[in-house]
Amino acid sequence: MLRALIKFILLVIILTLVVGSVYLYLDRDHFANAPQLIVHEQPLIGEPSAQPLTYQAGPNADARTFILVPTASYTIFGRVLSLRRYSTLDYDGDLAPYDLALGWGQMSNRDVLKHIRFQHIGIDRVRYLSWSWRDSRSQKDPALAPFPLDQRLFSNTQIIPASPEIQQKINSLATGDFVRLRGQLVDARLPADPNWQPWKSSLSLDDRNDRWGDKEFSKDELMYVVAVEIMR
Repeated sequence: MLRALIKFILLVIILTLVVGSVYLYLDRDHFANAPQLIVHEQPLIGEPSAQPLTYQAGPNADARTFILVPTASYTIFGRVLSLRRYSTLDYDGDLAPYDLALGWGQMSNRDVLKHIRFQHIGIDRVRYLSWSWRDSRSQKDPALAPFPLDQRLFSNTQIIPASPEIQQKINSLATGDFVRLRGQLVDARLPADPNWQPWKSSLSLDDRNDRWGDKEFSKDELMYVVAVEIMR
């Protein structure tokens, strides 16, 4: 009995240390050792330059066939603020396996980013990027924030890779990297499933004002990516 109790206590201690270590890693300043470079390019949204296309998503045996309708051409260059990978079973991860948060201008400045915490959220099939101040006082009272923050200077791009090579490049990204994406903003439809609601991309950088509790949320761009350039 005593031996079992000791084993249980040791297990609790080990789990506590593991969870604490993971939390400290996730909450650390990921930009401390990143190069200091300010991105001055703005995302470019233009007329769509492609026709609707059929997209096979997921493993061959369980692949779903989507129709992607381009709504705008899109080029974005920014610093990687956060990246989340989704499995094929989570939040339509077979179609868009990545949420990639990118910042430019003020939101590519390492000295600014050290004050901010980013987190990708999945609720049902809704995916968001949330952010909050690291300083709890600033969270409770925005007047105490170290500086005003322009939410139009970052975006959460939900990535539909055009090829395995594109997916491999996206998968290699790390927080603090710089990357340029080229492709199309799209609306996605799943004709075989009438209950699947169409997934529509944001077409504006001004829809960044949703709130939930003490966190801010972004609206997202759904992007069919055909080219990736990485700078480290």
